[in-house]
Amino acid sequence: MKQLLCRNLIISLSMCLSILAPVRAQTINMAYIEFFPLFYLQGGVAKGQLINLANAVTKHAGYDLKTHKFPTKRMARMIARGEMDLWIGLPNLEEFKDKVLIGDTSLMSIRLNSYRLSHTHQITTIDNFKGKKVILMRGYSYGGMLRYFLDPKNEVTITYADRHEQALSILAHQRAEYLLEYELPILKALNIIEKTANFNFHVDNIGEYGAHFVVSKKTANASIVLQDLEEAYHQLKQSNQWIKSQ
Repeated sequence: MKQLLCRNLIISLSMCLSILAPVRAQTINMAYIEFFPLFYLQGGVAKGQLINLANAVTKHAGYDLKTHKFPTKRMARMIARGEMDLWIGLPNLEEFKDKVLIGDTSLMSIRLNSYRLSHTHQITTIDNFKGKKVILMRGYSYGGMLRYFLDPKNEVTITYADRHEQALSILAHQRAEYLLEYELPILKALNIIEKTANFNFHVDNIGEYGAHFVVSKKTANASIVLQDLEEAYHQLKQSNQWIKSQ
């Protein structure tokens, strides 16, 4: 009888301990691209405004976060295939179609501009690029707009640039008429070349696009993860426990 009581006591204690044992947090693998100052790698460490936001939100939501840097196309494919869980940025990439869940909250606004010299006509919509010579940043899909530039019927002559300094130099030396680029990444290079080379570039806004939480549908408990991230974001903002994300 004593042996039976002891055994039952041991079983009961084991069950209690298993209930009380901390549950290991789900790890969220976040993919990002080089997009200063929102995402960048410095000294082997991921940094930037949206990296800070991701760290704060995932921690508040009870998740562990691991960040991984990729070129844009590879990032999109890995999110779509479920090899990565999270992206924070433009949600309308071709690879994402029917493969992701998108948060309702616009976390910040990202401006897309056309840069030109003073004698070149103003650009207000993407259709104005028809028949023009345009510099594009290599690897960008421009939220799906790349299709327009690659379509032969639009007769756009494309010059690809790998660096912003290179792109602005091409534009300054009139080897192309326009440069299409997002505002934040190019600001530093733009300020330097305007001061040192005495060039004055005109800027035309093409559009503003919201950055959202984008979760792969193949992520474990994807809908719950997205809901947790959205709720954590709003809780942090309302409680003033916030970091500079914009």
